[in-house]
Amino acid sequence: MAPHIPTVVTGGGSLLYPEDLDVAGDGSVYVADTGHDRIAVWDGASMTTFAQAGLDGPQGVAVSTRFSV
Repeated sequence: MAPHIPTVVTGGGSLLYPEDLDVAGDGSVYVADTGHDRIAVWDGASMTTFAQAGLDGPQGVAVSTRFSV
């Protein structure tokens, strides 16, 4: 099965009930933003959202050395 490729939506905003985070090798911070049903990514300058169909209240996130979420 092919890996799921998330839709990237640029934007900002706040976090609502963040549950978990992980820091990628490039310093980007990935946050399980449970209240907004998304994985938010902070690169030090802006926040980007990885929106996935069916993502419902994520409670954890992990980033591999190949930047797979």
